Amino acid sequence: MRDFQVLDISERDLQDRYDIMLFSHSEETRCTTSLDFLEKQEALRGPAHRRRRAQSSFLLSMPKLGDALDAPRWSELTKLSDAVAPMSLEYRETEAIWAALGALEKAHSSWKVFVDYSSMPPAWYSALIEWARQLPGSRAVELDFWYTIPGYVPEKEFYPLQVRDVLPIPGCEGPLPDERMRTPRMAIFGLGFDGIVASEVYEDLQQPTLFAYYADPVPLNGYAERARKENRRLLQSSARAPIPLPLCSIGATYSYLAEMAMMSLHHGVECSFVPMGPKPHVLSALLVALRYGVACYHPTGRRDKPISTEASSYRVLTRVVLRPVRKP
Repeated sequence: MRDFQVLDISERDLQDRYDIMLFSHSEETRCTTSLDFLEKQEALRGPAHRRRRAQSSFLLSMPKLGDALDAPRWSELTKLSDAVAPMSLEYRETEAIWAALGALEKAHSSWKVFVDYSSMPPAWYSALIEWARQLPGSRAVELDFWYTIPGYVPEKEFYPLQVRDVLPIPGCEGPLPDERMRTPRMAIFGLGFDGIVASEVYEDLQQPTLFAYYADPVPLNGYAERARKENRRLLQSSARAPIPLPLCSIGATYSYLAEMAMMSLHHGVECSFVPMGPKPHVLSALLVALRYGVACYHPTGRRDKPISTEASSYRVLTRVVLRPVRKP
């Protein structure tokens, strides 16, 4: 098993060569921004110094988008990687990811992985992290996460989520059900714009104590104020005012949420994370859940109309270093 170190990085910190790269194909245009950046970076090297950026790449897609995997835009990925494998997966499907990564274990002595999770379901990058955490060997694993912040979505263009399930992210189930009944419980919600849904999820979880956090600062005007406004009903049940945590620093957010998890465990309280805000805050909560063995829930469902978001010029880059835990 491995422990986590979570670091904020920038584009200049990206590796010249990765063992694996993972991308998610979606209807959002921002899912290709990291690909655009990597292509431009390679072009600046000049023909004499160009090399493929990765040994293996995986292009993950929901089944309904499978027919679009051969689109010309994604064919450019073959110029950056020695091998490209398209994979069609359901929202919570993880077995195929484990199998594909496991097939490469004997081919590498070190692991440097790039993943663009801008439009990737949490179950998919949770599977990657848990696979890396369980890798045998004594060498560190480095996972570089790329997130492109979407442009601001006006309220009239935001259609609320119609919840189908509220289940733990695979790998983040937390304690067994019979153990949960013996301890006090609390829920830690990450706030987004689905405030009514958040209130319904909180009621369904039946967790008596509630804490909340939201993204602030955010490089988009009005984001934080809207998150608080949309969740005013939920916040009426909160034990304290919501905590502002920076969108662009997963390192800071992870540290704060980890402290909350440690304090709850120290006092014999079983906590559950429910991150319903932006994906960097989802990733932060997911990392804490995997590290401390607590639950992390994520609602799934559909919207009457998909949210159409153009890419902004802002990115959040994070390096997660996993090192084997040394026995005392």
